[in-house]
Amino acid sequence: MKIRPSFLKNWRELEGPQTASSGGEVMGYMASFDAATGLSRLKLLHLRLPPGTRSNVPGAYRDEEEFFFVLEGAPDLWVDGNLHALREGDGIAFNDRTGIAHTLINNTDRDVRLFVMGEATRMRSQFFAPLGRDAKTNEMLKGMGKLWADPPKRKMGPNSAAARDLSGRKRGRPDYVANWRDIIGADEGGYPGSREGHGVDALYGRRARFSRIGIHFEVLPAGRRTSWPHAERDEEEFVYVVSGTVECWINGYLHTMGEGDFVGFEARTDITHVCINNSDGDALLLVGAEAPRARNQFWYPYHPHRDKETGAEFWHDHPKPKLGPHDGLPDALRARLSKAARKNPISANRAAMKLEPAAKWKP
Repeated sequence: MKIRPSFLKNWRELEGPQTASSGGEVMGYMASFDAATGLSRLKLLHLRLPPGTRSNVPGAYRDEEEFFFVLEGAPDLWVDGNLHALREGDGIAFNDRTGIAHTLINNTDRDVRLFVMGEATRMRSQFFAPLGRDAKTNEMLKGMGKLWADPPKRKMGPNSAAARDLSGRKRGRPDYVANWRDIIGADEGGYPGSREGHGVDALYGRRARFSRIGIHFEVLPAGRRTSWPHAERDEEEFVYVVSGTVECWINGYLHTMGEGDFVGFEARTDITHVCINNSDGDALLLVGAEAPRARNQFWYPYHPHRDKETGAEFWHDHPKPKLGPHDGLPDALRARLSKAARKNPISANRAAMKLEPAAKWKP
């Protein structure tokens, strides 16, 4: 096991002081994963909201896709002047250019914790705040050339977006809110020609029809790995551990990750990676990246046949890191292989393709 890499962080070591709005309102405690791990095209945060605080000035982005996930607590989702109750495990996806103004408010007496994903703010990104109380925010945005001056007109409900204002509460939920337990897929599929099982996914990004960011919730059963060891040329990737324990395999060495840990992978590096669940229970993960680029390329150090199958998607001039002694396999999967198959990492991974999961995952 090597020294913990600099691009693997826990939110507790990154959390800063409470943030404040342009009007001086005290908000939550932020831990910025993207800045800490070298990612430049994604915005990735852990946000802790004490009682009586909210995530942001209510508003909407014109140009950016956003995703929120409730890690702990029961916040209220404020949308266009109405409240919707949320719970642990809920994911909320906002597409760009809808004009849906939103914020998350902690109206409870316990902390709320959120995982937040979006695109890194671009120079021409624009935003607007629909409430009169936030006029200073719009003035500031206008001065910066970032005010969305013509958002779609939307009917506003009675809620002021102030903490402890419980008016305008709705019973139903918008279609862009879903708990992972309600949209989790079946335990099936994997790489072509392989019987090996991987994670079971709730595909939030696809469900939201995001076009620039990809995000899914993944249940990784004991004895499985998220994918085959690989590296990508053009896309930034990350994994956040919601609960459980995994081993992050990086260039042949294992690094233990537990609840609250985040690992970010920059594009165009020599870092091959995969997450492995060698524990006795499920690991729950948030896994994301930039949405697939048409010209993105990959390489698989222990599956050279896959490099041939991908054709133009093979990263033919990839860096060649010196790989450590670990073969990238879950312990339970390796234990099912013959001694001959385990003679080297490539033969071991090839043999593992023939092994079905010991048991299907069930909700």
